[in-house]
Amino acid sequence: YLTGEGVAKDAGRAVGLFERAGDDAVAQFNLGVCFFRGQGVEEDTTRAVKLYEKAAKQGLMEAQCNLGVSYKNGSGVEKDLEEAARMYDRAAEQGCVEAQLDLGDCYVHGRGVALDRAKAVAYFRAAAANGLAEAQNKLGACLGTGFGVEPDVEEAVRMYKLAAEQGHAEAQKNLGSYYAKGKGVEK
Repeated sequence: YLTGEGVAKDAGRAVGLFERAGDDAVAQFNLGVCFFRGQGVEEDTTRAVKLYEKAAKQGLMEAQCNLGVSYKNGSGVEKDLEEAARMYDRAAEQGCVEAQLDLGDCYVHGRGVALDRAKAVAYFRAAAANGLAEAQNKLGACLGTGFGVEPDVEEAVRMYKLAAEQGHAEAQKNLGSYYAKGKGVEK
């Protein structure tokens, strides 16, 4: 009902069904999303975070990732960059590509963790391998400049191409710059 797949879209009915599911982690997560976005209920980021916490305790990586975002931004909870990084780490270890990207950003900027360029690259690489365009673009930038890794212009171009093919505007700009300069490709 929330997405309207196979039934008429009805966010209020979806909320009711998620609530009836009780302790099911996926239902708690989905209900949290409804409260976070104000879908079928009044927006309540504090309640969303409480629901994410319940689902995260059950190991649901999507909930852990959303908790990380909430702690990073101070949405529904006091801003806590260390807790954000911990949540991203838990989700990233389960293969959540968005968490891998966000944890990579934490390591790039030293937000909630010690600055570690090599770890940033490792997390960008993991998310890029799963097709996340933003991660491919960021990995391309690291490879092109030697940020946390030996420079590899050809691999940087490959990453930019993968992201650009998905419509990632910054990757398209970066790739265009490489072509204009003849960097790793023919001018």
